[in-house]
Amino acid sequence: MIDFNHSGYPVELLLAAFITILLVIAGVKHRKSPGGSYFLAFTVLALLLTISSNIELWVSTLEMKVWWRNIQQIPLFLTPILTYAIAMEYCGKRNWRTRQILFLLTAPCLVYLLLIFTDSYHHLMREELWLENIGEHARTVVKSTPFSVLFLLYTMLLHLFSVFVLLVRLRFTPPFHRKQHLILLIGYLFPIVYTIFKDVVPFGISTIAATYIPTGLLIFYGLFRYQLIDLWPVAQNVIVQHIQDGVVVVDHQHQVVEMNKSFSNWLRQGMMKGGDAISIGSSLLPVLQAHPTLMHTYMNKTEGSTELEICIRDHTVIYFFVRIVPIRHQFKQGMLLIFQDVTDRKLREQSLYLRATRDSLTGIYNRGHFIEQVKLSMREGRKTHPSMTFLLLDLDHFKKINDQHGHQAGDACLVQFAACLKEHLPQSVVFGRMGGEEFGCFCTGYSLDEARKLAYSIREMTEKMTIQLNDSKEISFTLSIGLSYHIYASTSFSELYRKADVALLRAKSSGRNRIVIARD
Repeated sequence: MIDFNHSGYPVELLLAAFITILLVIAGVKHRKSPGGSYFLAFTVLALLLTISSNIELWVSTLEMKVWWRNIQQIPLFLTPILTYAIAMEYCGKRNWRTRQILFLLTAPCLVYLLLIFTDSYHHLMREELWLENIGEHARTVVKSTPFSVLFLLYTMLLHLFSVFVLLVRLRFTPPFHRKQHLILLIGYLFPIVYTIFKDVVPFGISTIAATYIPTGLLIFYGLFRYQLIDLWPVAQNVIVQHIQDGVVVVDHQHQVVEMNKSFSNWLRQGMMKGGDAISIGSSLLPVLQAHPTLMHTYMNKTEGSTELEICIRDHTVIYFFVRIVPIRHQFKQGMLLIFQDVTDRKLREQSLYLRATRDSLTGIYNRGHFIEQVKLSMREGRKTHPSMTFLLLDLDHFKKINDQHGHQAGDACLVQFAACLKEHLPQSVVFGRMGGEEFGCFCTGYSLDEARKLAYSIREMTEKMTIQLNDSKEISFTLSIGLSYHIYASTSFSELYRKADVALLRAKSSGRNRIVIARD
């Protein structure tokens, strides 16, 4: 039997090997947790380090000791990459631990390992190498070259950066996470503290046992003891599944990878054109092709948004605001689509718009919006249609209708007249209620004769109208029209209106039910 106490063998190395085996087993158990795969790789490298350190003491030839010394450099230089990845995962900085970034961070370490294993040929990494006795055993001691020290500084700086990220993150950690965060931070600080104070420690202890084992145990405790880091992916899934917005994830082949309950319910209710056969694993293209604006935004492959107006089976119109966000994963691009039902908001906006632009009784343009539309038509028509026609219409003896038959009868006259006017006028004519029983019509590009014919057709239409009252009585009325016609581009609406108003007064004073053209 080997007597380790009398041989001077550093028993803590054997203990470290035993503990790292336990950490590897724990890492396998938690490998699917966030940061678990990095922690498992860390423990495997730590196990390699402890085993190779023990073997170095047992082999007898210098050549074999140097070989196992070189093996130890693999975990020594790769574990800072893994502690960096664990810190980034824990702090939620996933953009800082992509495969490309980890590869770039690993590249200097790979160069170092290549040089250390070929040092016997070029001697760039070690100035001197000798044996140091530990009881009955011996280990190699190395004096590094300045070039080799640069690589050592690189790993130290990378580890210090991980510590810095954890320190900054501590400021924003909620109180119930702070204990976990501090434990993880202490584990990261342990190798640094030991390196600074190892020369003043009153008892000898292996550097591996003093750094890797406490660090591994504290990282394990910080990551998995509270299991708080495992809650976030679960919380994310719960949030996505319970929000009212519809969420869909598609891969680079437009196939549905995931969708939440809201979007699935909308598909079942027939609220998406082309969505009857959509399920996880099927193509989203039928939905996209049914909505050209959505398809256009989606095919741009960039972040964007669009609005959809969909008429479902019962002729109800619903509105969606759709945001599209590109997703990159393993050099392939997918898309995240978020559908927000904005029907209530749209209906409120439409209601407010109608109140602001429409006459509450007749449903046609009110005075303010009518004048805005006329001025817009004047600006647009000056280059191509310099002629402008404005008709001011006034129902004759309207006060008498109100007095004899009541205001409801008067309102019925106004509503039916507006409806007939809407049906009778060409689409190019802008019309609205100016107030009371007065209406306005505006058009461009008409000759004076065409404008006169339009006015006569309106007057004749009004003469043929009859209003059926509730008591089976019928009433009718006539119309007086003032016509203002100009071919000068500099004419303002105020001038058109003033002249039409003067012409209307002449029509009313000369017997009503007639058309008077304003004089220039």
